Amino acid sequence: MCVTSCLAYTGPFASLEICPKCGEPRYDQSKLVSSGGKEKVPRQQFHTIPVRPQLQALRRHSDTATSMHYRERQTADIMEELKLNNNILSSYDDFFHGKDYLDAVSDG
Repeated sequence: MCVTSCLAYTGPFASLEICPKCGEPRYDQSKLVSSGGKEKVPRQQFHTIPVRPQLQALRRHSDTATSMHYRERQTADIMEELKLNNNILSSYDDFFHGKDYLDAVSDG
């Protein structure tokens, strides 16, 4: 990962040693020089946590499994309120009350 977060050194950038956007070196230059170019220590790394095991863990407990349906419940409640109140909402207190979101839901 570039030290200024321009890009990750993966895919087409995997072989680069200098960031093409900001010019920062990929590896720690002092360690690279002291090892004669043999020890390439990244200046920054980015670790990811796979999504699938996280979602599986959330579904294992009833409380978190229920919480995962928040958007679905809120959207259904909002759509019902719009239907009952001639397309007028009584409050706007969440992302789901926004016009862009509701238009996207209506459009399918």
